[in-house]
Amino acid sequence: MKPKVLFVGRGRYVLPLAPPLARKWDALAEEMDVRVLGGGRPTDDGRFRLLPGRTPAFYVALPFHVAGELRAFRPDAVVAQSPYEAAAVLVARSLARSHARVVLEVHGDWDTATRLYGSPPRRLLGPVSRAVARAAVRRADAVRTVSPFTSSLVRALGVEPAATFTT
Repeated sequence: MKPKVLFVGRGRYVLPLAPPLARKWDALAEEMDVRVLGGGRPTDDGRFRLLPGRTPAFYVALPFHVAGELRAFRPDAVVAQSPYEAAAVLVARSLARSHARVVLEVHGDWDTATRLYGSPPRRLLGPVSRAVARAAVRRADAVRTVSPFTSSLVRALGVEPAATFTT
């Protein structure tokens, strides 16, 4: 029996997928039962469930969407694209009373999200977003990084990356 894995991220998808992206997800589907909860034009094709992903409402609603997927799909693991998605997954796991393992991928410095990007008022969220991101890193079942730099961010919080996938 293939393991069931739910991928959660804000990444935007357009269905049908472009051929290179379709090959990636098809290759993963050969090894595991895959579902993706991501951003894009709202739709559900059985594998991809897309939600509007360019607003703060995405993160407010995300724990409830993930909890629904945890109850319906019953994955063995959830792979979260960033500490922010991982925080939502951790809340959803409690809501759904799921035992799915949470794998957090760290692609960059979470402290820059509110400090360097978006409107000036977004900077006011900095202290809260840092606390949420750090808690998610500490509470995830496993953390995967993409570089020595992102590994150092995780280690600074006392967490050893389970793997580093250098891109």
